[in-house]
Amino acid sequence: MSYTDRGELKFLIDYQTYGAILKYIGPFTERDSNVGKSGSYILCSLYYDTKNNKFYWEKVEGEKIRRKVRIRTYIESESGKALATMLEVKKKDDRNVYKNKVVVEFDDALTFMDTGNADCFKRRLSDSERATLDNIIYLKYKFGLEPKIMIKYEREPFFDRYVRSTRLTFDKNVSYRTVDLRTRGGETCEFAIPPNLMVLEIKYRRMLPFWVADMIRRFSLRLVTVSKYCEAMNASLARPDF
Repeated sequence: MSYTDRGELKFLIDYQTYGAILKYIGPFTERDSNVGKSGSYILCSLYYDTKNNKFYWEKVEGEKIRRKVRIRTYIESESGKALATMLEVKKKDDRNVYKNKVVVEFDDALTFMDTGNADCFKRRLSDSERATLDNIIYLKYKFGLEPKIMIKYEREPFFDRYVRSTRLTFDKNVSYRTVDLRTRGGETCEFAIPPNLMVLEIKYRRMLPFWVADMIRRFSLRLVTVSKYCEAMNASLARPDF
């Protein structure tokens, strides 16, 4: 299990701004060691919500305390090989983020979300992992959670060279599908965010490093409350076949 209490800032940027920011952050950051030669990896996240999309509406209506339950898989960009899968619950309290997650196999995570039975996992679970699973299954049965949408994008991650808790990510080609949700990879042909834009996320603990604050000022970055899940749901709900 991982417990994270952090601040999170998001910005929508175009490719010209992206190129300029890459040059600026060079002296202050280094690439995540988990990426391959491409400098990025693919994320596929299967989100769960209620029949009436309660978690979606919590975001749309500006609720300060919000939750998400998802199965998230990290995929190597070059080979398409799955690197890891997490079953996680994310809670956001204003700009603070709390996340609990358990490393699992994708098929086992699906089975658990179907049945609520942790016996499907093929390894011994720690007490903290069981507590996370208990929380997820509580939310599943309390709200009647069901698989809702698969979101896929390419992530280019960087860490602060000196303050490792500060992380920048550029998320590109954010797309989704609402069918074939039991397949980990697969194609997602509908864009949730226009492909000429990407999401810059800054995650930090306590205080922003000076160079991050300077970057925001230098490039006139405007804080947004963009949610990939909500953007994908907005697009899918607007379709007549959803």
